[in-house]
Amino acid sequence: MKHWISSFFKSEAPIGLKGVLVKYDQTKETSIESIHSVWRELNEREVYKFDEFFNAYLYSSIIDRDILLLWTNYSKVLVDSKKNLYGRLLIMTLIEFLEDINILLGKDLRPELIKNGMENFVSQVNIVNKEFAVIKKQNNTVLRHIRNNASAHKTKKAKDLIGFTRQEYFDNLNEITAKVFQNNIKLTELNTKIMNVILKELRGEIEHKPLS
Repeated sequence: MKHWISSFFKSEAPIGLKGVLVKYDQTKETSIESIHSVWRELNEREVYKFDEFFNAYLYSSIIDRDILLLWTNYSKVLVDSKKNLYGRLLIMTLIEFLEDINILLGKDLRPELIKNGMENFVSQVNIVNKEFAVIKKQNNTVLRHIRNNASAHKTKKAKDLIGFTRQEYFDNLNEITAKVFQNNIKLTELNTKIMNVILKELRGEIEHKPLS
C-alpha cells in the first residue's frame, strides 16, 4: 500500500476523511468550503502530494467568487462614485489574478501533476494557462496603469487620482472581465475532473479497508 494512503488507516484516521467525501458527494458542487475540507483532512493525515492542486483550486475559486461579486456590483450600481470604486477594485483583482495564476498553474501545478502520474491533465492546464496569459498580454498596460495609479492609490498626484475617480465606466472592463470569468469556468471544470480522480483513488483505498 502506498505510504501516503496508509496514513489514513490508523485507528481513527479514515472516519474524518470519509465523512468529508460523503459531504462532498451530497453537495454536488465544488464549493470553497468542501474543497478546503478535503485538503485539510489530507494534511491532517500528513498527505501533501496534492497541495499545489488544492492551492490553485482554492485560489481560483475564491477569485472567481470575488470577481463575480465585484462585477455584479459594478454593472448594477447606479451611484457613480460606487460604480467607479467597484470598477477600480475589480481591475485590481483582475490584474493580480492574471499575474498570479500563471505561476500557480505553470510553475507549481504542472510538475505536481506529472509527479502524481496525472500527465493526461497537463496539456489541458497548459491551454487554460495560455489563455490567461493572452488576456493579460492584451490588457496588461491599461489594467496596470489604473491599478497602480487609482486602485491601489499609489499616485500622490491628486489631479490624476480625481480623474480616475470621476470615471463612470472603464473601457473594455466588462469584456476583459467576461474573458477572465469564462476561462476561469474552464479551469473550474478541469479542476473538478482532477478532483474526481483524486477522490476516486481515496475512495477506492477506503472501501478496501474496513473501518474499525
